[in-house]
Amino acid sequence: MDGAILSAMATVSWNPRRSDGGYTLLELVTVVAIVAVASALAYPSLAGLGSGQELEAAAVGLTQHLRLAHWRAVATGNRVRVSSRQESDGTWRFLVEREQGAGWVSAGDGQKIPRGTVVAIAGAAEKVFNPDGTCSLGSITLRGAAGVYRCTLSPATGRVRFYRGDREAGRGL
Repeated sequence: MDGAILSAMATVSWNPRRSDGGYTLLELVTVVAIVAVASALAYPSLAGLGSGQELEAAAVGLTQHLRLAHWRAVATGNRVRVSSRQESDGTWRFLVEREQGAGWVSAGDGQKIPRGTVVAIAGAAEKVFNPDGTCSLGSITLRGAAGVYRCTLSPATGRVRFYRGDREAGRGL
């Protein structure tokens, strides 16, 4: 080999007495302090993100329960309704029930709405779906710190529409 390459390799060799291979305590404390300040500044934004997702998930779940009630009414030939109940802790629950004889029986689990959500029901409190595909008129609006979500019913067709704010979110939900 060439003498210049050998001398260059010899200068790059590891020296165990050399002490500049790590970080000083001051550098580590500075990095930890910067991460702590950044976390403290980001926490309020991230804390609201979880509740926003919870409210949107509840609104999408409510939409699915309304659409399921419509489908069950048409498929079974019995009236199906989605009724609302406010529980003792202040939360709301929407229940799917089917008509049996002179009364209503549960047709599955309900959709729980997160605490602190304002629920506004337009039209009849119970949304009833008929075997011919029609339903009662009205809408259900969920309003929280993270936004406004609304489910509307078209009485002639039984169609359930879902809105985020003022924009329709589409049929794919």
